[in-house]
Amino acid sequence: MEFRPLDHASVRPLGRLALRSDQEGLVTPAIWTIAEAGYEPGAQLWGIWEGARALGLLAMVDTRHGRPLPGDETDLTAAYLWLLLIDQSAQGKGVGTSALDHAKATARAWGFNRLTLTVVPKPGNARPFYERHGFSATGRLLYNGTETEMACTL
Repeated sequence: MEFRPLDHASVRPLGRLALRSDQEGLVTPAIWTIAEAGYEPGAQLWGIWEGARALGLLAMVDTRHGRPLPGDETDLTAAYLWLLLIDQSAQGKGVGTSALDHAKATARAWGFNRLTLTVVPKPGNARPFYERHGFSATGRLLYNGTETEMACTL
């Protein structure tokens, strides 16, 4: 498994990553995050690959560059895991765990000792997955109360 920065050739395969039907509305489609990344200060995206096969997309924000989204309340003292999307065909195979390890190592390399993320508070969300990997809810609701913030000490 490799984490590769996006390039022109990788946009289409990564944009076609798909979730299971029961996960729709819980994770932003990859193509939207790819499109918005150029407008987000400190954004960094990686495709998750196995050879030529796209497995997922990982997006993070180095918050030392400012707020990642207009009007949000992101914690600027922590790195922000903006998106973790694993294609439905690759779920349950350790890809998400490897992506979180990559995200945590990146946050530490950026000089942060915490990593935050948000989940949509609806049934079927990834909150149990994140809790198994050391994240806990902070008690804050972000994006007009539509997402629950979680954090992990690195």
